[in-house]
Amino acid sequence: MSVTATCPGGLNNIQSVNVTDYVTLETITWTPATQRLKVIALTSDKIASNVAEIPQLTLRFGASSFSIPQSGVTGRYEISLDGIAISPAFVTVISSKGGMATKGIPD
Repeated sequence: MSVTATCPGGLNNIQSVNVTDYVTLETITWTPATQRLKVIALTSDKIASNVAEIPQLTLRFGASSFSIPQSGVTGRYEISLDGIAISPAFVTVISSKGGMATKGIPD
């Protein structure tokens, strides 16, 4: 994105800035009995899919990556993964719009 400031004398100052979304991890749970990992992530980018391209969020832990589908309200993403035999120490969610969040999983 470019921001342009114009002085009364007609001089322009153009500054390019990278705009990213802010990703937060709302919920991370791992259930040993079911070997299920559940992650709910939120992005500050609340754009509707009929207006522009929505962010694509990716869950990463270890060598694994999973696309997280949008769920419910705009900006909310949720995924549940079965067959995760060992709880990851932490997970990272990365947005296609530049945001990222990493959080440990509670015992």
